Amino acid sequence: MIGKTANKRAWPITYASVCDCAEICVRRFVCKRRFCYNIGMETQREYKDGNRDYKYGINVNKWCREHEQYVSRMMNEDLEAAELRQLRELHEKKLAWLMHERLIHLIVLLITVILTLFSLALLMFLPETAPASLVMFLIVFVLLIFYVRHYFFLENTVQRWYMTDEELSEKNPDT
Repeated sequence: MIGKTANKRAWPITYASVCDCAEICVRRFVCKRRFCYNIGMETQREYKDGNRDYKYGINVNKWCREHEQYVSRMMNEDLEAAELRQLRELHEKKLAWLMHERLIHLIVLLITVILTLFSLALLMFLPETAPASLVMFLIVFVLLIFYVRHYFFLENTVQRWYMTDEELSEKNPDT
């Protein structure tokens, strides 16, 4: 299948130039319109190929950056209404994934805050546990700082993606 044209029209795109997932795209019928769930998602492809850098999961920052670049590149092209609708569906699907990620991290952040306050209460009200509770407080407090940083990244990214979704809906009011 590699190298065959994407549809019967004289479309200048081949499966090989669109993505590395010709079998998946044929089943989904999305490569015909230049949209594929794997286009521009090198992070996902590297993860599927067993890249050792992704042993513990993908880099969400890189994944979001690649998606934003892909959507902005496609928005700058002259797309038909059906293609804009597909781009918006893809964007909304990834936005839903990111919103789920944000919700999970909010829950973890709240648990981390509770643990930090608990260790601080131990430190203040039970002075005989001071060495252990101080170590616990410091560890959980550092973890809290990193969780707050990551949660703000997720929150700001979701807000940017809301704006992108609004831009997509303005470009094609039928969706």
